[in-house]
Amino acid sequence: MDDKSREIISKKYSALVKKYGVNSRSLHYKGSRYDKAHQRIKFQYVLSHLEKNDSLLDVGCGIGDLDEFCRLGCFSVRHS
Repeated sequence: MDDKSREIISKKYSALVKKYGVNSRSLHYKGSRYDKAHQRIKFQYVLSHLEKNDSLLDVGCGIGDLDEFCRLGCFSVRHS
């Protein structure tokens, strides 16, 4: 995915978070596609809001893509 596309998608998800807060309604916008590139952006965004000792329950986890993403270390957790 090119940088311009990544920026457009990130802005859309940021706007959803401003509108709905950090919850499941912030993960979808009209016209969103389900593909690995979008999924990575969603996962990175959600996980970037976790603190060092936070936990995350992945409800409706499908085939465990978030678990795999975490095990592969594809994100960094911010520490306050």
